Amino acid sequence: MYKLFFLVFFFLSYSLADEFSLEWYVKGKNTNQLEFDKENFYGTTNATGPWEDSLGNFGSLNCTGIFASIDNKDLINVNCIGIDNDKSRFSVNMKRISEANIGLGKVEYLKGIGKYKHLKGLICNYAVNYSNGYGFYKQKCKVDKKIINLLKQKEN
Repeated sequence: MYKLFFLVFFFLSYSLADEFSLEWYVKGKNTNQLEFDKENFYGTTNATGPWEDSLGNFGSLNCTGIFASIDNKDLINVNCIGIDNDKSRFSVNMKRISEANIGLGKVEYLKGIGKYKHLKGLICNYAVNYSNGYGFYKQKCKVDKKIINLLKQKEN
């Protein structure tokens, strides 16, 4: 009986969620770097670029944070502020430990103004790939359908 209840609850919860995705075209620049040796270094980084989400919102995303490359692994911890076409804002933290120049990580919505206030605390998966100083970032998350509808609304 317990298993049946759990399965029903799981499927109902899943059916009440929609996918929310965001794509970001990144231009990154390492601003300071300390070398331990040729393969291990630490530093600060800035990244900026346009983004678009699966609901048609778009805007700019600016980030700053720290990075390290240790034993051919990238360690990234950056904070970002996004502003959309309606002047609504959100703040996120991105973290990852992955293979050099390509990686999978987690992004957490820290704060929001306007429609993005509903995303506070949401944690999503992301993937990013870099080539020649540019990157392509994509995040995907499951979000309650009520929140999706709130995100679709235009701010006054």
